[in-house]
Amino acid sequence: MSVQTIQRLLLIFLLATAMFLLYIPKSLTVAAYPATQTIYITSNGTVVPSTAPIIWDGDIYKLSASISSNSFNASFIVIQRNNIILDGAGYTLQGNQSLTGSRGINLTQINNVTIQNITITSFYNGIFLKSSMNNHITEANLSSNKYGINFVSSHFNVIEGNYIN
Repeated sequence: MSVQTIQRLLLIFLLATAMFLLYIPKSLTVAAYPATQTIYITSNGTVVPSTAPIIWDGDIYKLSASISSNSFNASFIVIQRNNIILDGAGYTLQGNQSLTGSRGINLTQINNVTIQNITITSFYNGIFLKSSMNNHITEANLSSNKYGINFVSSHFNVIEGNYIN
């Protein structure tokens, strides 16, 4: 091979590597937050526990890391506040599907919440809504859950642009 051919192959390799690194999902590049208890977005807006990987700015709550656990049978995130946006920012909630009743995100008697740009996998219920209205779920990847989205006595909710498998 000529020197020019080797240089071209090296350049192609470097460009391909750079493009791959730019498109790695955040959920693969940042260590997941190990959930040992339920995370709450309370009715007054605070996030409990305060160490949870959620950045709060007004009515917008944004994940700053993936969250995973296979050790407890509960909801990962319980939203207790109306009129907010939960932006997953491309991160993942990873549960343990064998735990009956586990929920990635739980809304009970909560209205006007947008859940967007999140992957939720391996829960009994990916997203659980009970007696909740006018919520919007968009750009969510819900896979390997027994029920991707489970509605109980919930009406007028919008589900669009999601991948549910």
